[in-house]
Amino acid sequence: MFAVAAVCTIAALILRYSTWRIYWESGATLAVALMVAAALAGSDTSVHRVAPILFDLTGIWHLDDFVAHVLFLLAGVAFAAHIATRLSVHSVVGAALRWASPLLITVPVMFVALRLSHSGSTHSDVNLDHVPPDMWLDVYRGQWSITAIYLAVLIIRLAWRVQVGYAGLCRAIALAYVVGPLLVVAAGVMRLGQIVVASRARWLIELPTWLCVIGGSLMALTAAFSWVLHVWPYRRLIVAVRRRRALVLPGGDDGIAPIRR
Repeated sequence: MFAVAAVCTIAALILRYSTWRIYWESGATLAVALMVAAALAGSDTSVHRVAPILFDLTGIWHLDDFVAHVLFLLAGVAFAAHIATRLSVHSVVGAALRWASPLLITVPVMFVALRLSHSGSTHSDVNLDHVPPDMWLDVYRGQWSITAIYLAVLIIRLAWRVQVGYAGLCRAIALAYVVGPLLVVAAGVMRLGQIVVASRARWLIELPTWLCVIGGSLMALTAAFSWVLHVWPYRRLIVAVRRRRALVLPGGDDGIAPIRR
């Protein structure tokens, strides 16, 4: 599943490669890049190749999964900040820092719980999401789920306010930013339910991971499609300018001022 997520998020990042310096778009591109890193850190390749190296350095198993989970939460903050730029929030940076403040509690709690989990250390050959739960692993998953739900609800609220001002395809894109977080909310609720009922059913352990992967990939693809839709009317102009710049002499004596990004 993480391979599919990696393909989707990398494709989205490639489509958005030219947006890093654009104020209105850099937040979404950062979020997609964090999603790419999270998908790679949570992949089976990372479990079998990276995790043993990190264990030799730190003595902690599943540190790669821990990094993937933290990156996923940071991507949620970045998506929220990106959507906030559409609402003309007075200080997007200040708002993003405020929204990220729960991570100051979540990340240490998750790390301590992972360190104390016996089940995590005895099932080192699989992804942490597939490990049978124990008390400390329930603390880890519960803390992550609560924070993920908080960020997903925040994104839903912001995206819903944005879609009111749009119509047609633009509104559909804004609504897609609602659907992705809804899947994350469903995953978090299922995870919390699994903890409460103390179920060890394999499908109940794995399904929340699938929902998070699908929700995150949907948001990354939505961000890519949004940018493509934004520049599509100007595609011929962009191609013409690139061709013209390719013909400019090194001295720049054609009378055309260089384009600065």
